[in-house]
Amino acid sequence: MEPDAYSLLPAIIRPGGDSTQPNPDTILLGKPATRSRASTQLGDFNVFSMMTVAAGDAGASGGSQPLVNKVCLYTFVASLIGVVVAMFLISSATVVNVVIALLVMGALPALGRALGNGNIGEGIVPAILGAVGSALGLLVLSSLFWSLLVGATAKGVAFGRLVLFSIVGCIIGSLLVLVLASPLGQDPNWLQTAFVLWGVVWSAAIAFPMSR
Repeated sequence: MEPDAYSLLPAIIRPGGDSTQPNPDTILLGKPATRSRASTQLGDFNVFSMMTVAAGDAGASGGSQPLVNKVCLYTFVASLIGVVVAMFLISSATVVNVVIALLVMGALPALGRALGNGNIGEGIVPAILGAVGSALGLLVLSSLFWSLLVGATAKGVAFGRLVLFSIVGCIIGSLLVLVLASPLGQDPNWLQTAFVLWGVVWSAAIAFPMSR
């Protein structure tokens, strides 16, 4: 039995046909399988809704913390203040002032973090141990001891990340000082400038893990 001539035409132009959408794969077979526009819109709506919900869930679960938050800023500023104070103390070149400078540098970052969290009390023990750790050595050793003692006592600090960032920040700061020593080394105030540059890099390095 030959198919009806109208059955070979798309439903949208078929005389008396309703506004349906034919399936082009079955028109040539003379048995057009159609679906109504209402069902198509409903299917599209369902797919769109599912994609929207999935995207919202992904955004909620994958939302990351801002790179610089309040705690990070407070830690950085406090650490930098400690570096500047230490610079003036070390410039006197006395053993007592050098020790005091290291103690200040070790204590202020932990106090700045606690102040940023709104609980200065929780930063007392890390500040004391940080001061002790900072005074136990110089540069890399000081950074290592400081991060070990502070990371072990400060609540909510990723221990391994703090140790890594402290050492890396110390090394990068030292390399920066060495690179700038040639063009700026003739300046009589170069040592103070170099110390501050080192302190800026180290303070920025430790502020990030201490805020997470």
